[in-house]
Amino acid sequence: MSSVDYFFTIATFGAIYGVLALGFNLQWGFTGILNLGYVAFFGIGAYSTAILSTSGFHPVVGFVVGCLISTVLAICVGLPTIRLREDYLAMATLGLAQIIQLFDLNEDWLTQGPFGITGVPYIIPRGLVVDYFAAAYFAVAGLILLLAYFLVDLFMDSPWGRALRAIREDEYAATALGKNVFGFRLQALIIGSIFASMSGSLYAQYLSYVSPDMFGFIVSVTVTLAIVIGGIGNNIGVILGAFLIMFFTQGVRFIGPLLPIDPYRLGALNQVVLGLLFIIILRWRPQGLMPEKRKVTT
Repeated sequence: MSSVDYFFTIATFGAIYGVLALGFNLQWGFTGILNLGYVAFFGIGAYSTAILSTSGFHPVVGFVVGCLISTVLAICVGLPTIRLREDYLAMATLGLAQIIQLFDLNEDWLTQGPFGITGVPYIIPRGLVVDYFAAAYFAVAGLILLLAYFLVDLFMDSPWGRALRAIREDEYAATALGKNVFGFRLQALIIGSIFASMSGSLYAQYLSYVSPDMFGFIVSVTVTLAIVIGGIGNNIGVILGAFLIMFFTQGVRFIGPLLPIDPYRLGALNQVVLGLLFIIILRWRPQGLMPEKRKVTT
């Protein structure tokens, strides 16, 4: 892989995680829902695309089906748990992530178990852009990221978005003003889960492979870090955070030959960089690189 292709690969992962971060920012940053099971919906989108596209369906079908499954699951999970507060909600949703990962690991009749699913077709036929596939897929992922950004921005500038912020700031005051807190929180959970499914579909198609270990708790940590780095509640900030994380962690490969580390340990260095980045941001820039701009409406 050339340096240019590798650059586009990192940028593509940045765009995919940007979509993932936008959905999580909608839930946590704007509504205050700390959904530690967010990675489950990321995996659902990836596996839906992988299973259906390797069975002969067009990748777009898997993309849509993943969104529908995520919607149904978000409703099923949200109805009994969305009233929970902070730590309790986080633990309940974390359990969901474990359940989905164990399902992917053990139901080999559907998911191929620990071996995963290989040969996932690309949404862009590789034969059409043999020499420029990395750039072409980045264009697709970047376009979906732009659409996701404009949608979330449109949502948050609407009365619906202002209601979410009101619930985040003071749930009791929002209730006193006649807002259906349960309904708004459930809607935010559903829409954010759809964004996670979309990014999962892009992820599976780009790698052409999915396996249960790709959707562990580290994904939730990474997307949380993207929001913390960029700025909780700032859409442009969380996208910036996603790209920075990808370039910081994956860029280790460029300096790998200069370090006295064997290739097998180089991968673990990515996690070290991720942890150090988290500590640095929390210590010197806890509000993120681009803090949310408070809006006053009259």
